[in-house]
Amino acid sequence: MTHLADTACHARMAETIYAARTQEEALVQDLLEQWRKGGHGYVPDEKGDDIIQSGCENVNSLSLFHPTKSKQKKLLNLHNKYQTDGACILEHGINFHMAPDGTRPSDIFAAYRGTQVSAAHNVHERHSRYQQGGMLTAAFTHLAGYVIATGVDPTGLGRWSWIQVGAGEHRTRIISAYQPCRGTGLVRLGREGQVLHGGTVAAQHGRYFHKKGIFTNPRKAFAQQLVTQLRAWRSSGKGIILFANMNKNVYTGKLARILRSEGLLMEEQTLKSTGQEAPFSHQTGQVAIVGTFATPEIICTNSYLSPHGAGNGDHRFQVHDFDAHSVLGTEYPKTTRPSGRALRCKVARTIKKYNTVLKQLLIRHRSFEKLEYLQQNHTHLSAAEFQLLFNSWDREVTEFMLGSEKRCNKYRDGSIEFSPVISLLIRRIQLYGWIRRYHEGKVVHAGNLFRACRRLNVPDPNTITPEEVTQNEEESVRRLATLKASAPKLRDEHLRHRLEEAWKWGDEKAKQAIIGILWTESLRRRWRGLSRTIRPDQGGAGDRTYATWAGVESQAATHISQRYRTAQGAPIIQDPRLHRDFGYLADTDAASWFAKRGSQASEGVVTSGLFCDIVRALHRTAAIESVDFANCYDAVAHPIASIALQSFKVRKVMVAMMLPVLQTMKWYLKLAFGQSSAYFGGNANDPLMGCGQGNGAAPPGFLAVCTLLINVYRKQGHRAHLCHRAAPPALHVKSSSVNTILLDSIPPNPITQNASMGHRQ
Repeated sequence: MTHLADTACHARMAETIYAARTQEEALVQDLLEQWRKGGHGYVPDEKGDDIIQSGCENVNSLSLFHPTKSKQKKLLNLHNKYQTDGACILEHGINFHMAPDGTRPSDIFAAYRGTQVSAAHNVHERHSRYQQGGMLTAAFTHLAGYVIATGVDPTGLGRWSWIQVGAGEHRTRIISAYQPCRGTGLVRLGREGQVLHGGTVAAQHGRYFHKKGIFTNPRKAFAQQLVTQLRAWRSSGKGIILFANMNKNVYTGKLARILRSEGLLMEEQTLKSTGQEAPFSHQTGQVAIVGTFATPEIICTNSYLSPHGAGNGDHRFQVHDFDAHSVLGTEYPKTTRPSGRALRCKVARTIKKYNTVLKQLLIRHRSFEKLEYLQQNHTHLSAAEFQLLFNSWDREVTEFMLGSEKRCNKYRDGSIEFSPVISLLIRRIQLYGWIRRYHEGKVVHAGNLFRACRRLNVPDPNTITPEEVTQNEEESVRRLATLKASAPKLRDEHLRHRLEEAWKWGDEKAKQAIIGILWTESLRRRWRGLSRTIRPDQGGAGDRTYATWAGVESQAATHISQRYRTAQGAPIIQDPRLHRDFGYLADTDAASWFAKRGSQASEGVVTSGLFCDIVRALHRTAAIESVDFANCYDAVAHPIASIALQSFKVRKVMVAMMLPVLQTMKWYLKLAFGQSSAYFGGNANDPLMGCGQGNGAAPPGFLAVCTLLINVYRKQGHRAHLCHRAAPPALHVKSSSVNTILLDSIPPNPITQNASMGHRQ
């Protein structure tokens, strides 16, 4: 036993060390790859607790009015990728006063519930819905719950926007600002004196100041007024984070020197956190003109500047990690996003791939032989040894299942619609990277590489130079960007061509699969348009309170347990005779007397469509009323449910198979902190009740319980007076009982017959 335990312990230690070393090597390779592409710094694999991550970029117009909205989608993909908590966006290029519904500031990050946005643009000119300049500062995820105030440039020129966050007495302002380039500020007029275009940001500011009789250079006015505002905020003891495009060196420029001076003491955070100055910002520039500055009490733990092209604009996308205590003055727990499942049981392709890969892994690692060995020798092993070996085998098979699930399907970022043309370009781009690694001597076995080159019509790696590889790769990237707008049309043509081929060859499975894809994508596009139209404004995040992992876990478990024990508060459950005579499962001899057979549930059920057809054919006035029972599934007592199900010809053994599972089920909680280590649930002495939301037997089970309750009301003499307001008193009908139920879109037929008068109502 000791030898087996030591062996297993050493094996787990070896696996842990190997995984850590592999992860470290992958991190180093990723860092080198980023440096090769022109990036600066790195993004940690996991976002730690008490970290606020901000994504900042000069986007050079978000192009919200473009039909594909590709820039907005890419912006959301970037913030999803880096799990940011807020955004600072410069030059969004939108005149929101002229923007239609669906392109408002709150709509840009509508995918994040409770987003708080402060957007600014030049409100003094309305030449076009496209307008150069504009700032936007946003807080989403649970950072939005700490937003106290928002604001913009008081002149209305849209030179900066800000949000204020904090908890208690602690306050920090996050600001997005843009200093205009050098410009004359002259107005460009047409032949008839009309303004041809809004012009540059400097021209907009110049026109505004000229109308007021102020002839100061717009750059100088921006610097003076921004610094005055920053000093006023700083004098009140509040922290400041400033993301700005200065159009001047962020280390040696005049505005940068003022920010570092006495009274502000703001430092550029990339240099502070990485120890190196930021590289040139614009793709054609030579110095860093975009930077993030913060006051001394703000702690920046990490900074990352992406290569050019990774973001939306012609500047680098920046990611900065700030210590939450220095920004908010309180704890800021990490949120863990639930992982999706790659295996979809409704897709035959993924099921087949999953089973094939899992079978290969089980055979390769001799899992069947190991299990057979345990079954044959369990009598010769002690209970502890057998349990240890069986747990080891179970963990191994679990890893195989998870690995098979990862290989059975592929997730795509969705930034471009898939088609054979798009696929060819993407595979060629990947292949050029493979060839580059071959030239660097990093490809040991090159047989697959040469075969891939022949398949994709790419020159032989030995006949192409590294310079040609880079040139071809850049050309493929440019062509892919050009085809991005027409990608939806290419995909539709591809699917319809495949559908014609399936019809030609009589492949019924292929036809049904392609029609399903076309229908699903059509519905997705339709609902996206509807959601933009009918979705109400989500507004602010409101007040939120965040506690420790243990506190939230305890409260969530208590709330869920109370839900499943709702039925225990029913008056009939309080009578001890019910459990004494029937038991929790109503499987005693006494319960069998109440489970009368001989009726079918379908006899009293008519679909809503049939009901409407009957009413239309009879030219009757009718209505379907939906009355919701609060917590109906959770409030079902199991003894009553068992009696009702048995009366509907459900065998006692089947009832006894389902209800004990619900009574003693255990569950783990998956919170924003992660998955709980302890489980919760009921037991034999304190069982849970209810039918269970999502349980396939819950709707018919609840219908059976309601049928039983209706019979009880009928026997007790309850009646209802049903009449139509337009009908004369002579046509009023006394219903024999209230026996109509709407459950999960399955309404019975509420048309009743008055035998004495011969009228329907």
